[in-house]
Amino acid sequence: MMGDSDYKEESLVHTSSKKKRTSNAQQVVENAKRRNAEQGNVENLPGTRLEHGTHDGKTTLTAIFPRKGGGEPQRLDISFMLEFPGLSKFFADGLLNGSKNLSARSRVEIVKILRNSWFAYLGERGYATLSPEHLDEQILTGYNTWLNESRRNDGGAIHPTTIMTRLSAFRTVIRGSNKRQLLDLIPSGPRG
Repeated sequence: MMGDSDYKEESLVHTSSKKKRTSNAQQVVENAKRRNAEQGNVENLPGTRLEHGTHDGKTTLTAIFPRKGGGEPQRLDISFMLEFPGLSKFFADGLLNGSKNLSARSRVEIVKILRNSWFAYLGERGYATLSPEHLDEQILTGYNTWLNESRRNDGGAIHPTTIMTRLSAFRTVIRGSNKRQLLDLIPSGPRG
């Protein structure tokens, strides 16, 4: 009978040493904390964030979005915004907040539109020193006019759907900003 007693004792030990299964989210946080303790780097924490750095002596700004299901995060170079020091943080934060639930492909398109459209307009007009407080109906209407007067490489007018897409991308970023009241000033589409 000593065998039965040993079996029960072993079973009790086994039961008491059972580990509780942790959730995936809890495992990610624990791994990030472990890496942070090992490397002293807060960037290891999961989440949407901005990363400032340098590359070839130039200051960089990168928007980082975690991928659904894990893996390497999406990293979008938004360093072009740094040429507009009064607006870079505003638009970078708006991009993070406004597009965090969008697909990776949509975020790439929004960044492309911001670079080649909104910030191109600001640069051409000499608005590099603007701050969010300066964004008003005149500037936003000017952007719509600029879009309507822009030409494709072949000299043809930009299609109205393209203009609406650019305004929509701009709206997405403003929706993610702390100045949502600007949404009312963004034209709804191309001039009729």
